[in-house]
Amino acid sequence: MMEITKDQLLQFSIQIVQQHFSKTKTIGLMHGKMGIALSLYHAQSLVPEIPMSQPDDLIDEVYQNVNNHPALDFAEGLGGIGWGLMYALKQKFVAGDADELLVDLDKKFNLSLIYKKPHRLCLSDGMAGYGFYFLSRIQVDGGHEEHFATITNKYCLEKIVQELELLLTNQSYSIPEPDDFSLFWDLPVLLFLLGECIAENVRAKVVTGMAEKIIRGIGDKPSLRASSRLLLSLALKYFHLRTGINFEIEGCTVKTSSDHEICEELHDRFSINGLAGIALLYHIIYQLNGDPEMRQQAELWLHRAGDALGYIQASNKETLLSENLGLANGISGFILAYSILKTQKMINL
Repeated sequence: MMEITKDQLLQFSIQIVQQHFSKTKTIGLMHGKMGIALSLYHAQSLVPEIPMSQPDDLIDEVYQNVNNHPALDFAEGLGGIGWGLMYALKQKFVAGDADELLVDLDKKFNLSLIYKKPHRLCLSDGMAGYGFYFLSRIQVDGGHEEHFATITNKYCLEKIVQELELLLTNQSYSIPEPDDFSLFWDLPVLLFLLGECIAENVRAKVVTGMAEKIIRGIGDKPSLRASSRLLLSLALKYFHLRTGINFEIEGCTVKTSSDHEICEELHDRFSINGLAGIALLYHIIYQLNGDPEMRQQAELWLHRAGDALGYIQASNKETLLSENLGLANGISGFILAYSILKTQKMINL
């Protein structure tokens, strides 16, 4: 049997998405049409045959249904959709005024913080998801001038920091390791979020104290899986690069010697919540520090993601792939990671 190249695997993945995305019922970021649209936008620079109308139509469908979508969560609701729209605007995939496009979402989140705030920490449907939405709203181009919407959204982010502090206090800064690998585990997610808050000077002193308490809590954990240690090490590295504050945890290093153990755990996890997600995290760190080793690691983990997907493709399990097209666990996640790294000449596949 002839081995398929990674570029051929990308073409195969895009064909699966093009054939089946109309069957996707949800419009959210992690598992729905927003995430699929972002993956197709990124892939267009590598595969010009992708009609521009496909991701554009998906974005239009998402935006037209925003007002009919009451949930504010990040995984499937308006938090992730709003973040995705901001990402599409910043990448110049779509044109428009962010404050005009998202004014209704801003109001919904603002009212929710007053009347119906979440009582969970997590990214998918908790306060961390609110935090990433408002971070995307204040991290805009255009110099140092802050518009009214930016100032208002920064105030909302400060309120979110207060709520996170209360939630962490109530949980005694103890956040359990998930039973299964999750790129969206609360601990690394919070370190990424808090690092961005400090970088944006959002209650920096308070946030630094929160990070210290979280990290002390990590030190109390008797043992963590190799994959969890790797995620934490990448989050700590990112936190240091964004803030200049260096925290270390014994046994957590980006130069892991447990690759075999992690690959066994994630042997078929080719998407963002798996091997491709680890590749993207190394890529993000490389963008910040220019360390060639981080670039090599990004390429290595993306190779592994491609190998995992290639094995599924060679096993004629197209139906399995077509049933989950989303970013988090589906084929769009591989398309997104591969396209980002390949476009930026990060990889030689």
